[in-house]
Amino acid sequence: MSFPEQDRPVNWKFFEIWADTTASPPYILMVLGEEPEYYHVADPADSYHTIFSSQSYDEVRLWLLEDEYEKAEGRVFAESERNTPLQYNQTIIHSDSMPEYVSH
Repeated sequence: MSFPEQDRPVNWKFFEIWADTTASPPYILMVLGEEPEYYHVADPADSYHTIFSSQSYDEVRLWLLEDEYEKAEGRVFAESERNTPLQYNQTIIHSDSMPEYVSH
């Protein structure tokens, strides 16, 4: 799947995964950070349509927290932003109802 043409971020630098862990299974949204400073919240279950966007990361973060979304720790960087071809951060999703998941 990919973004519809009108919603597609052009120069994304990173993405984050946010999850509503009160849902079963958890509902996932994606935050994309774009150059220059602009942030999109996309819904993978709805063809990656942008459902919220802002020039402020804090505004995006607060919007997600209001709906009880939790950020999966770490970011995955665009190839142009990586120091090495396989650079990624450790990802841990916290939830009382789920076991911890750690990628290696």
